[in-house]
Order: sequence, then structure tokens, then C-alpha cells
Amino acid sequence: MSGRAGARTGLLPFELACVMIVLTLGISRAATQPYHGKTMLVGIVLPEGCLPKHPCTASLVANPDEITGTRGVVVRKVRVPEHKDSHGHATLEGEVISSAHGEHQQAGGPTTFVVPETGASTVLSLEVALANEPDETVPVPIRELPPPHENTPAKQPAMAPLVPDNGVCVVHDEFTGDGRATRIKVNGADVPALAESPSVLAFAPEDALQTGQNRIVVVDGGTTKTYEAWAPDLTIDSNKTTLEQNESTQFRVKLDLGRMPDSYWGKSGAILLTIKNDSDATASMSGGDEITVPLHRSDTIDGTYTYQGTITAKEPGQFEIQAAIQSELADAPPVSVSETPPNQYAANSGETPPYTSEGIPVANPTPTPGHTTEKVPTATPTATSTPCKDASFIDDSNDQDLKVKVEKVPCKCHATVLWYVIPNTKWSTDGGKAAKEQRDQAQAWFEKYCIELTFREFKLDEDLEKRLIKKMTTQPINLAKYDSLKTLIAKYNATVASIPYGQAPPKGPNGEPGEVVLKEAETEIEEIYRHIVNLEDFANWTPGQKFPPTADDLKKRQKTTGAPAPSNTFTVLFLDEWYNNNGEGNASGEGLHPYRVSANSREQNLIGITRYEVDPLSPNMLTHELTHALRYPNLSYHNDNKKCHEEFVTANQIRNPAHRDWWDHYPAGTHGDKDPNRAMTHVTRTDGFVGEFDLNDDRVLTVTEYLYINDAGYVKCDAP
Repeated sequence: MSGRAGARTGLLPFELACVMIVLTLGISRAATQPYHGKTMLVGIVLPEGCLPKHPCTASLVANPDEITGTRGVVVRKVRVPEHKDSHGHATLEGEVISSAHGEHQQAGGPTTFVVPETGASTVLSLEVALANEPDETVPVPIRELPPPHENTPAKQPAMAPLVPDNGVCVVHDEFTGDGRATRIKVNGADVPALAESPSVLAFAPEDALQTGQNRIVVVDGGTTKTYEAWAPDLTIDSNKTTLEQNESTQFRVKLDLGRMPDSYWGKSGAILLTIKNDSDATASMSGGDEITVPLHRSDTIDGTYTYQGTITAKEPGQFEIQAAIQSELADAPPVSVSETPPNQYAANSGETPPYTSEGIPVANPTPTPGHTTEKVPTATPTATSTPCKDASFIDDSNDQDLKVKVEKVPCKCHATVLWYVIPNTKWSTDGGKAAKEQRDQAQAWFEKYCIELTFREFKLDEDLEKRLIKKMTTQPINLAKYDSLKTLIAKYNATVASIPYGQAPPKGPNGEPGEVVLKEAETEIEEIYRHIVNLEDFANWTPGQKFPPTADDLKKRQKTTGAPAPSNTFTVLFLDEWYNNNGEGNASGEGLHPYRVSANSREQNLIGITRYEVDPLSPNMLTHELTHALRYPNLSYHNDNKKCHEEFVTANQIRNPAHRDWWDHYPAGTHGDKDPNRAMTHVTRTDGFVGEFDLNDDRVLTVTEYLYINDAGYVKCDAP
């Protein structure tokens, strides 16, 4: 049984319609008449701290109750013409909004207005109508705006480190107030502003959020600030869901928070976990029908906490339990601050975006490239952040003394990696917790070298998959049946079930070698990977284009967008068995031999992490594999990294900037008193399933490995 939880499971996506709101000043349009049809309650989200004669940004939402109570914003309920989607849910799509005398605006545009002088009887006077009946309107007067918050203006920029259950994030800082110009990225995905004043910014990341750690970049007024926020996952399960009278069963409420650093907890920070029995008339819960458990850092050492309780039926039937969390953690400052080239109307220029005499905002000029920087690596908060930082390397370039030295890293680099936990594998038994730990370790380790990796979790869209399968089965190149991902995974799970854990597989029913079963599992993994790749490509496919795209199509797309096409994005599969050609061999692949180990594929942009890294967990196994993957030479998407290569060589006086092959491991036994265990690419085992493979966080890159990562071009580096 699962219950509605207060974090990710209780995060109900709400529909957001950003609209242009204008003042009721002298723009003539056709006369309107009152709307006599049915109306519905929606909300207008207004930020605290709007100031007279300054821009402010607001939004209409279809489900105001989900946002009411959010610190920093106020939701006023208003009535608009009733409109529902095909599922019967209230929606703002198909509605228009305007001032009493202004032009109609479609939902989905900017939400900026200028606050009038103090003393105006009505701050905003709006009219909302159905798009197909724009002259029959419902008036929506807004007579006052929320007062400034007691902590406004913010002394220091800060944001709550825990995403609340309604999914609305709030930043306190100095802003322009024009939410149209503010750029927000959550894990690399663009997110619109929900509300903004000169001191408050609110936004709802929705699908851009991932369980655990999230990177949030805010660009406003010429400054880029990067925050970290953790999105918890709260789940409920029980031994039984239906009870006889006087029968009892155990239930568990599990909080998966991810490893939030101690600094975010503070000395006395806590998270309140509340568990409520929603069936108190028919069942009783141990400890009472509502329990609140304060959780401190010591309760979540590994990033999780599980509460166990008992529920007893007063009468036969089912029962319901709800759980929610409330953060009592202090807001946290950004982890990185840097200056970006301001656009013409940046907040710190002393100017505001131009408005017409009627108070209607004029669109800003196209933002400069610096105003739309995709990612900002984390660093110690400073006013500026150049060069990126210093980092430790093994010197395998100059004197070949192979000592660990500190070198200057002049550039920030970033890349995206797709990851997926295959269902019903050893990695999925803990809800993907061990896989997330591998992800977080890799992200933190590469940040030491100013390489920010955005890990995007693959999520199956079954409606999109149905369209993909229909498209693929009609292609002349693929007339065979195109199985669904669930079917492919079921076949793989069945094959793995016949492979003993950590042992050689038995011979087949006809006496064929056990290796045949391993090769079958490998083939099924490749099919799963290709299906994911095709689905990712199809999600970006434009009708009229050839599908599947050819290699030339992918190159053209990459050249246009400046980023790898989906099918060229490195994919990490957390799986059970992986029988891949990754043994000894040369650059042409001669002499290769397959092994049952975590490894990079030599044929696809694919990394497989096996079940033998789970229990005990092999730290930084994914990190190790990525040190190979990012050096893969056939992924040269960003050939403009040459400047960063030159800067690194010059700054550190590198005299021999040669490459090491991408598959190469840092060797042992040839370095005298030098310890090869300091290299992340050094391995000490040859058996894929013998105990823990301990790659600690203290391991480092070599100079030539870093240069090859730069030159291979999968990461994009921003020249200093």
C-alpha cells in the first residue's frame, strides 16, 4: 500500500498559466458584456514585497489550495469562466485575460506589471474570458498586494534546502521584479517564474525535480547564483491492506532524503515527519491517530529514515494512512555566485525594462549568451568565480614524476548523463537508493575538477512509447515486431534468473555452454538500451523529419543545438548481469574478451553497472567508469574546448600534453614508491564479483586524463 506523502509523493502537479497582466489605462478595444455561464475558482499568485512604480510578476493557477500557505507568496482566489480539459479537470488553457481596456492576452505569456502609486483604489483590474468568446468577461479586481515580508529586503540571498510538499521553491534576494527576464534552470531544465517581486522569487520545478539533490541556477540582473535543494521521497507500505476485525498488521513510512550535507542541518535543524490515520473510525494506529516524529541529522545518516508502526482494524475492511514532512531547517545561501554579462536592462544597471505610457511592459531585447548560461558548477560562494578552482592531479605529463600536485583549473565544464535503474534488478530492491548514491558520488567528485554533470533520470512515457512502436513497426527498415520496454525487461529478468549470483552459469538444456546465457543477457541489454535511445530521439522528433534519424541527421541536430542528440547522450544502466567486450585489446578492438564486470561498452554510448557493486556498495564505481566515458574520442560535440586546453597547459606549464587512451587504466607496479591507488582510473581486481571495490573520494585524475576529457569534447567547457 502506498499513501499520499508530503514530499515527492504528495507533490501534485498544478497547472500554471503565466499571463500578461496590464493596468486599466486607456487602451480601447471592443466593448464587453458580462459572462453569464458557469464560473470556477482559481487563484492568482502574488509575491510579497511588490513596490510602487516597480515591476512585479504574478501568475494564475488552476489549483490555488496547493500553493496557499507558501512562504513569500499570497494566493487570492478569484472566479473565472469555467473550462475543463478532456479529463474533466479545471484548466486555464483556452482562456484569455486583459485589463478592462487592454488587449486580450493568451495564457502562457509573461506575467509582469508595474505597481501603481500608493493610494490607488484598485491595484489591478482584470477581465478573464473564454478564448472563443473573448467579449463575454468576468471581472477580476485586485485591490491590494501582499505586504513585504518581515525579512524583506533579504540581507543575504537564500533558499530553503528542502523542497516543500507542494513543490514551490522560494528564493529571497534582490531581484528586478520582472519574471520574464529571470532565467531559472533546475537540473538543466528551464523553469518559468511563478511570482517575482524586488525581494522574492517563486517557481515550481515540477517534472524537473529529481529525488535527492537538485541543482538550481537563477540568473537575474547580471548575476548567476546556484543553489542546492533536496526533494524528499516519502512512501508508505504495509504487510496487508485489508484486515479482518481485530486483526493487526505492520506498516512502514520511509523517507528517502538523499545525503544532505551537515551544513544544511545546522546545530538544531530538524524535519518533522507527521503520520496520520485517516481511518480512525474503523482502525486504530499504535502511538495514536496522529504522530509527529522530529528527525535530526543523526536520524538520517545514510539519507533515509524508516518509521514502523502497527494498525489494528475495529471492523473488517481497508485502511488509509497519510504521511507528510515539514522542514524546520534554515534557508541556505547559494553555493556559487558569478557575474554574467548583463543585458541592456539588468537590475544593477540602474534601469528597468521600458514600459509604454499605458503601463504595458515592452519586451526585452534578446538576452545575451551570458544571460542564458546552461549550468554553473558549484563552488565556494564568492562574488566572482574565475578561475574555477585548483584541483589535485597526478603529474604524468612533465617530468613523469607521478606525484600528486595541485594544478589550476581555468574552465568550468558541464555535460548531461542519462541514467536508468532496470526494474526487478538488485539495484531496484531499495528503491534505487544505491544507484542514487553512485550518481551523487560521481557528481560530487567531478565537481572537484569544475566538471558539472547533470544526471537526468529516464522515465518511461507509455503514451509516447505507443506512438514510437507504431512508427517503428511501419518503417521499411524494421518490419519485425517492436517490443515494449516492459517486455524487453521481462525477458532480461528471466534470463538473469538462470544465472547464479557470482558463479558460472550452467550449461543449457541442449548442452550448450553457459556462456550462451551470458551473451543472451548482453543482447537483451543492448535491446533495452536501443529502445531507450529510440524513445529519447522520438521525444525530440518533429513530424515530417525522417525517423529513426540517420547519423547525418544527428550531426545536423547537434550542430544546430550545440548539444548531443538524445541518442548520443551517455546512458548509464544499473543492471544485474553485463557480459561486455571490455577486456584486453587494442584501439581497433582486436583481442577483446568479455567479462562480467561494470564497464563501458565499446559499441554504444553506454555504461553498465552490475549487481556485484550493490552489497557491499562499491564506492565511486560509476565515477570510475565516467573517467573512461568522458574520454571517448568519437563524441567530439564540443570542438570549441581548445581555448580551455591551452589555458590549462599555460597556467600549469604543461610540457608534454599527450593523451592516454580512453579505455586505459592507470597502471600499477611501475612507479617505485608512488602509490597507484591515488588514481581514480586504477583498478586492483580482475574478478567482477569479488567483494567491495573501494574507490575512495580521495582519488584523483591525472593531467593527461583531464586534457583528454577536455579534448574529447563530450563535456562543454566555458572559456575563461
